[in-house]
Amino acid sequence: MCSKNFFRRMIPFFATFAVGIFVASFFVTIGRPGFGGRRARHFQEDQQIRLERDQLRQEIMMLRNEMDDRRMNSSDWDHPELMEGPRSVDAPMPPHSPIRPSAPQAGR
Repeated sequence: MCSKNFFRRMIPFFATFAVGIFVASFFVTIGRPGFGGRRARHFQEDQQIRLERDQLRQEIMMLRNEMDDRRMNSSDWDHPELMEGPRSVDAPMPPHSPIRPSAPQAGR
């Protein structure tokens, strides 16, 4: 008898719930949300950025190692003038233009 009372109370609840879902389906899509849109694109962009960052880090490390190897194997240590750095070179002054701009004319 207890189960009869339980079903009598639950059947109207489930019926009302089903009607509510049916009416709501006209206004809102009821289903799994789509993850193939903006989130997937952002995820792919993030993966691409991470991949490029890792490649750049590897390239920087390779170039640093190569630069260190060249410094260690360089024969420039024997020449002190090469260690001073580039010498400053005096650039010639540009020639002065003999033509001067004319003064603005008064309006007509």
